[in-house]
Amino acid sequence: MFKQQKFKVDQDLEYKKFDQINLDSKITKNIGLYIWGKPGVGKTTFLNKFKKDIHSRNNSLNKDYELNPNKYVIESNGIKYSYMPKMLNVHFCNMQQLVSDFKWNWNRDKDESKKTNKIPNFVKADVLLIDDLGAEHAHSSTYEYIYELFNKRFDYIQKNKDKKMYTLISSNFSIQELTEKYIRCFDDINAERLISRISGLINYEINFIGIDKRWNEIKTDKEIDTEELEFD
Repeated sequence: MFKQQKFKVDQDLEYKKFDQINLDSKITKNIGLYIWGKPGVGKTTFLNKFKKDIHSRNNSLNKDYELNPNKYVIESNGIKYSYMPKMLNVHFCNMQQLVSDFKWNWNRDKDESKKTNKIPNFVKADVLLIDDLGAEHAHSSTYEYIYELFNKRFDYIQKNKDKKMYTLISSNFSIQELTEKYIRCFDDINAERLISRISGLINYEINFIGIDKRWNEIKTDKEIDTEELEFD
């Protein structure tokens, strides 16, 4: 069962509270975050920052290896072996675009049995960032792909429990709201199957609370004169 928490974005725009789950932390278990909140609050910004931090970490390790190769040597039975520092691979995907792309590909493939086999290998990424879950075209024609995406990620993590992985999901819906949406789009059983797989990937459901950054930028760039706004 995952924990439910709240995060006030405007009090921590650098997302420093998430440093405790950074990639070099002592936490050894798999990390799964389900981040939800109203549009513009900073969910996608957080995912992009997480991705950027991973690339920065990889670059730092690579430079350290080049400058200090002797740090990356182990000895076994009197024989020394050099090794490369662990570089984490990361994949970012937007659910709406992802499902749209695969729906288009499906329409070109007449063999229904091949559709769920087209789930890309990014489900095996060390860090998988899934943005805007719930905004995709949820329909009986796309259900199997959406389900298999999370099912294969879940199975891969279960089969590789000794490997630390991260799964971060953002959405405009809470888990409860997403469940209700999927029940309307699919049916009770299929919705429960899908939510079960999603829930199996996460440790925390975090409600991002704050102002709409997009709307705030619009007001800052160009003041809106409400006196001139009229409705007939």
